[in-house]
Amino acid sequence: MNLLFTAVFFLLLVVLFVAGWLIGKMRTQSLADRSLQDFHRQLQEAQQQVSRLQAESELYQQQYAAAERDLKEKEQSVLQLTDEKSRAEEAYAQLQEKLNQQKEEIQQIRQQFQQEFENLANRIFEEKSKKFTEQNTERIREILNPLKEKIGEFERKVEDANRENIKNHSALKTELEHLKQLNQQITEEARNLSKALKGESKTRGIWGEMILKRILELSGLEEGREYVVQPSFASENGSRLQPDVVIYLPGDKYLIIDAKVSLVAYEQYMNSEDQQEQNRLLSLHVQSVRRHIDGLSGKNYTGIHGQQSPDFVLLFMPVEPAFSLALKGDPNLYEYAFRKNIIIVGPSNLLATLKLVATIWQQEKQQKNAQQIAEEARKMLDKFSILCQRLEQLGERIRQTQDAYENTMKTLTGRGNLLNIAKRVGQLGVSPGKALPQALLQAADDEEEDEQVNGQIQHE
Repeated sequence: MNLLFTAVFFLLLVVLFVAGWLIGKMRTQSLADRSLQDFHRQLQEAQQQVSRLQAESELYQQQYAAAERDLKEKEQSVLQLTDEKSRAEEAYAQLQEKLNQQKEEIQQIRQQFQQEFENLANRIFEEKSKKFTEQNTERIREILNPLKEKIGEFERKVEDANRENIKNHSALKTELEHLKQLNQQITEEARNLSKALKGESKTRGIWGEMILKRILELSGLEEGREYVVQPSFASENGSRLQPDVVIYLPGDKYLIIDAKVSLVAYEQYMNSEDQQEQNRLLSLHVQSVRRHIDGLSGKNYTGIHGQQSPDFVLLFMPVEPAFSLALKGDPNLYEYAFRKNIIIVGPSNLLATLKLVATIWQQEKQQKNAQQIAEEARKMLDKFSILCQRLEQLGERIRQTQDAYENTMKTLTGRGNLLNIAKRVGQLGVSPGKALPQALLQAADDEEEDEQVNGQIQHE
């Protein structure tokens, strides 16, 4: 503004100088009146211009003063704004420090709440899991206890079967060892009784049945279950048949035993010393045995029950030496009987056969026990498979319960949670019947405050 004023003043001096010079020149050159008038006119114009410049100068001075006042006001405002900026920066620094402290406190509170929440969740989960475990343990116990009892019973059966098998084998060995003594005893008894029996056919038959019964008792078979004495059958022609003994076999099969005693010719043969007489008596003894074979074949025991009927009938000769003597007198006697579906046996052969039958029955029982054990084991495996499936389903349900619990707690304490909504509803005048848990309210407030602080930081 001072520069403008100086320029105007300088311009005014130049105008005055020019005017003076023109006046002097006009005077010195004696200009005409017209030139003088022009000069006066120009002078007037110059004066008017000076007046206009002075007015503009005053206006500029006023504008300068106003601008200077405005500048001072601006400078004052700048100083004030600078001061406010400093205070704002200081306040921002304090706010930032406080915010950091609050963030640390919020983080600590969050960690504390998270720990408490985890403890609470774990406690609830443990309680639920304990309850589930107790319930399912009880259910598993209900399933496994009967199974355990059955397994124990099967083990006892297997052990009993093994012990019985070992016992039977030992007994069989013992019986076989005593078989020779028994045969000798039977032979001796037969010799002692031969004189008393040689004249009475009925007495001989009763004695033979007695020897047969004694052998049956030694065989280990049980009467009424594995054999019967003198059962009655109806033949094809309607007559009644009554064998001495019927031995049952596995698979609905059976054997028939009929005792036949031929002692008259045998006793005479044993007491004779003449060779020709012995030959004659031996032939009579063989004929007696053949008559027993033919008579037994005529009864047709093998056709009683069709396919279940026995293939052979055992002809039991109680006196072992008489049996051996008959085979000596006729080597084809055994074959002759075999063609008629009859097998001749003495005490030793019969006892061995019956022991074999007892062993077959024992193996049959063991096989049935093994089949039952296998069946029960299969059922046990099926139950165990079902148990594993149920345990997997239980584990999946526990995991689903935990996930559902966590999602529910997020709805309760997470962003836009129900607790804060309920709290605001209460602030609007709705009074709840029961107070909300303070721990959950505090957790919800901390979560919301944390979200607000994070939002402010992102905005800045």
